[in-house]
Amino acid sequence: GFGRTGELFAVSHWGVVPDILVVAKGIASGLPLSGIVAQRAILDLLPPGSHGGTYGGNVVACAAANATLDVIEDEGLVANARERGDQFLAGLRALWPKYASIGDVRGLGLMLALEFVKPGEGDGRVPDPEVTKRVQAAALERHLIVLTAGTYVNVLRIIPPLVTTAAEVDQALRILEESLAAAGA
Repeated sequence: GFGRTGELFAVSHWGVVPDILVVAKGIASGLPLSGIVAQRAILDLLPPGSHGGTYGGNVVACAAANATLDVIEDEGLVANARERGDQFLAGLRALWPKYASIGDVRGLGLMLALEFVKPGEGDGRVPDPEVTKRVQAAALERHLIVLTAGTYVNVLRIIPPLVTTAAEVDQALRILEESLAAAGA
């Protein structure tokens, strides 16, 4: 999503300047809109009218995109994602040594993940989807919605909104710690 990683576009973290960038969903706050941002030299290769679709230029979706980008800029949401993400990541890393089932903690801005493994099995990286589901269920019981992800469904995706406050991050971390304990992680 726009700004979620603490930069407007995630590629900016690595100094990448893409030839073509495809944008969708987040640009219009979930309304159906997508677009292509490309280097002028590439766009000049497309004859006028050669690229488009049946739903091109929907005025409501375009207005939503303009409003979304205005809010992201006016309310400093990219910086907020970076700051709250750093806060969240530090809190998750503090939980890591307390719970043997946490195999990895990772994140960039407000795009975070906890990976669960079966401690003491194999090389210590054996996925544990069961504990992941228990932690997810315990969090939901406490009114925190986290999603499972990953090839082995052993990752909790934590992707809060760009407007998340410091107090909400603290609350989410408390709930996650309670959920980890309740799930026997």
